[in-house]
Amino acid sequence: MDLARLWLDDCARNHKSCRIGSSPLPKRVLHVGSDEAEPRLHISCGEQGKYIALSHCWGDRSLLMTTENATLEQREQAIPFVHLPKTFQDAITVARALGIEYLWIDSLCIVQDDEADWDEESMKMADIYSHATLTISADDASNATEGFLGLRNDPRAKMSIPIAYSAELGHEDGTIYARRGAETRKREKYDNGFYALADTHVGAMTVHHLDTRGWTFQERLLAPRTLHYTAAEMVFECKEDLDLEPPNSPIHDYSRYSPVRSSPIWSTIVQNFTSRNLTLPKDRLPAVAGVAMSFQPYTDEDYLYGL
Repeated sequence: MDLARLWLDDCARNHKSCRIGSSPLPKRVLHVGSDEAEPRLHISCGEQGKYIALSHCWGDRSLLMTTENATLEQREQAIPFVHLPKTFQDAITVARALGIEYLWIDSLCIVQDDEADWDEESMKMADIYSHATLTISADDASNATEGFLGLRNDPRAKMSIPIAYSAELGHEDGTIYARRGAETRKREKYDNGFYALADTHVGAMTVHHLDTRGWTFQERLLAPRTLHYTAAEMVFECKEDLDLEPPNSPIHDYSRYSPVRSSPIWSTIVQNFTSRNLTLPKDRLPAVAGVAMSFQPYTDEDYLYGL
């Protein structure tokens, strides 16, 4: 938590393109409560505030907590922390530790059996993620019950090998950290070998579970700051840096880690998005609508669904 606070504070203080301020709260947000007060659903009246957005994989809907018309009033009174799925509990824990009292979770903040509410709020997702103080990304959790805080079960977390080297005359000596490649869903040339990058631990090259899901594509692309929780480590990604554990290890050129950010071309966006999986085929267009709206000001073209 100290490291997460350090990254967020450094970004707020020193990154001109990542200035953190208050913005209008979404229509509904989760007030995270405290040890003495249970979380509850807060209905916003347009007030300004800081909030965190959660990017996660729903998985089996039977394991997910949602808000429906029948439970909306109850959710506004209180949502017992112990009844929340682990991923939601972990997100609340991080929000409390960072001192941010509001949290946006799609399944709780959008009324799931109200088609009009879904249509209205899903079209606002670009603004919700773009204006969040921070997005928490549960990269390796395949459903809401797995969570992302706890013991690290990925061997890569313990296998970084420091290799000191002597630089040429006029340059400083340094260290390369090598780490064994991971088995990924997309076979890469680095699998089962070693890869390295000068002056930093390398942990962001693996394809994580969230990287295969359709809705999370625009959530990562539009978020100005994302705190990734992987099985191996935390990664802080913003408009100017990608910071990995241990602290003080920024990567200033991280195009290899985030191909979407490095190639903001519409055809690249479409190719990346359509390679991902969606549970419901009807979500194909809504899940990329936020990106399309954000891309529109930079072109002279009209956006037509399906093209």
